[in-house]
Amino acid sequence: MNTFETMVRLLLLCPAFVLLASPVLAGEQPLKPFLLVKDPWPPYTVGESGSIVEKGLIVEVLTELFRRVDLPFRMELCPWKRCVYMVQTQKADALMLTVKTAEREKFAYFAKPFFVNKI
Repeated sequence: MNTFETMVRLLLLCPAFVLLASPVLAGEQPLKPFLLVKDPWPPYTVGESGSIVEKGLIVEVLTELFRRVDLPFRMELCPWKRCVYMVQTQKADALMLTVKTAEREKFAYFAKPFFVNKI
């Protein structure tokens, strides 16, 4: 499976996060884990900033998604500005639960949301 096919599978199965154009797969080499970042935002992502996500609603959804497509991944919690910077510089592959803005569209692709959080 090539990078394009992998991205399409992810977009079709769970449009919950921003995907970048950075490659996920590289030939026959072992897969590098797909890195998802987010600032702590209970109940969606729970844990301390600077650590691996402990739990949360989106964690359950994305864990199931990656299990179904059989791709390695990891989720990290970071301060918001660092998350955005990591996506802009392709140090992270996706920023979870992000509002689409004109500024963010300059460096990221957005899928349709699978839920809307009305405040």
